[in-house]
Amino acid sequence: MDYLKCGGFPLSVRSYLEDGRISEEVTRAYLSWIIGDIAKLGKSEPLVKRVVKAVIEKAPSTLSWHSLAKELDVGSHRTVFQYVDLLEKLYIVKVLHFYDPSSGSFVFRKEKKVHVTDPFLYYVLSRWCLTSRPQDPVLAESVAASHLARLYDVGYWRNGSEVDIVVDLGREALGFEVKYGKRPKLSKLIVGKMRRLFNLTLETFSESPPAAPLSLFLAHLHV
Repeated sequence: MDYLKCGGFPLSVRSYLEDGRISEEVTRAYLSWIIGDIAKLGKSEPLVKRVVKAVIEKAPSTLSWHSLAKELDVGSHRTVFQYVDLLEKLYIVKVLHFYDPSSGSFVFRKEKKVHVTDPFLYYVLSRWCLTSRPQDPVLAESVAASHLARLYDVGYWRNGSEVDIVVDLGREALGFEVKYGKRPKLSKLIVGKMRRLFNLTLETFSESPPAAPLSLFLAHLHV
């Protein structure tokens, strides 16, 4: 729960543990780093801010570059792609592409999910963009996706039902549903190469369908 408040950056962790909150000095320091990198790469700060605001407000829903370009009144979807790609290369966001469990491949033309990679970055960027920080269930899904992405190729699947995160293991795939509530309705789904699905919860354990708290699952990831 503390991690969802302060994230994993050293200065934000130290500030939170010492004072019970993240100081303005720490927030400004990391925001200056982000803005400085944007300027060095010759990108428009106002446009980056608009893209980030849209990503935060839509998370964890899917989106397309075309729809985002239209919403932001940007001339080309390629511009949106370039800016999101820049944010991903700066490790600020992680893009999840649609995973086709029948073919066992990612489909890049379909809608995407875009997650901010750290709860502290959600805090910093939300303040910068003058929008609300997402609730804990959204942060939990982003945390699960960004951590798994450090080890595997990850995407999502949706066709009537939805699987929040799909991990591609080559011959098979693993699905992960984030059910971050007090009384979660656990999912049980098998489709194509995705033969197993795990529920990541707030505090619920279950053998069938498989479920365990997200905190314990993350503690066992070697990242």
